[in-house]
Amino acid sequence: MTATDVLEQNVSVVREYFAALHDRDLKRAVACWVPSGGVEAVPGNRNLPVPDGILGFFGPLFDAMGEWKLEIIETTAQDDRVVVHWRVTAGFTGPGSFDGFKPTGARGEVTGLDQLTVRDGLIVRNDAYFDGMELGRAIGLMPPVGSRQDKGMKAMVNLQTRLKGLRKR
Repeated sequence: MTATDVLEQNVSVVREYFAALHDRDLKRAVACWVPSGGVEAVPGNRNLPVPDGILGFFGPLFDAMGEWKLEIIETTAQDDRVVVHWRVTAGFTGPGSFDGFKPTGARGEVTGLDQLTVRDGLIVRNDAYFDGMELGRAIGLMPPVGSRQDKGMKAMVNLQTRLKGLRKR
């Protein structure tokens, strides 16, 4: 197999993974991964061992998002890595909750980048990067930028920070 063939194979399995997530087909998504030992990583947030981590994260997420559309904006591949620039449009309309939050009814959009490592035609690692604050705003967990609620939240956090600084003296 040539290097070009390997790159095409890598991109193909990653596109299949994203198509399965778009379709909410977790069995198909997990089939794109090594049987065990893979890691779905959201830096600063979660490290999810495959397959249980994917099932435990995406299952409740899909149950909480009544509307769900995942699209690939662009892919780039080099060696054993495929980077995907993606966009999710979703509605946090339930019926399930997510991370302890009840559905807000909000609908929004988030973009991000995933760097997936592929070996022998299967994904072994995914490092996913997105703006968590923007996700919170998109699904109604955080107030809109510049709103009265946003300004109030920032004032409370700044007051808390100032009080912590006074206690350290």
